[in-house]
Amino acid sequence: MYSDFSLVNEINPDKETWRVKVKVTRRWMVLYKDGNKNKCFLEMVFIDEQGDKIQATVPRYLIRRYENIVKEGSIYDLSNFGVEKQEGQFFATKHQYKITFHSNTEMRRSSHLLTRLYFFR
Repeated sequence: MYSDFSLVNEINPDKETWRVKVKVTRRWMVLYKDGNKNKCFLEMVFIDEQGDKIQATVPRYLIRRYENIVKEGSIYDLSNFGVEKQEGQFFATKHQYKITFHSNTEMRRSSHLLTRLYFFR
């Protein structure tokens, strides 16, 4: 792994500043009604060069920023995000935590390729 990036299996809420290089393997919109309010999230699954996966959530107020730039199969450098415990009934990954995007989250398309062949499973 590149020395200034962490691996997905290292991500936890004990540290506030993470930087990862990940591939977007899946992305989808979640729409549901919570009482009288409509809820909307952009959900993604990231995988790193070790083959470890983590789910990520983009809240409604940030969807417009990311919905047209995030592409399945593309590799990104991601930093300034939150880490929360996975809660609820359904999980897209086995990771006990998930990434949460904030207004200062940075997601830039990476100019580097990830090296492991099984990364592209």
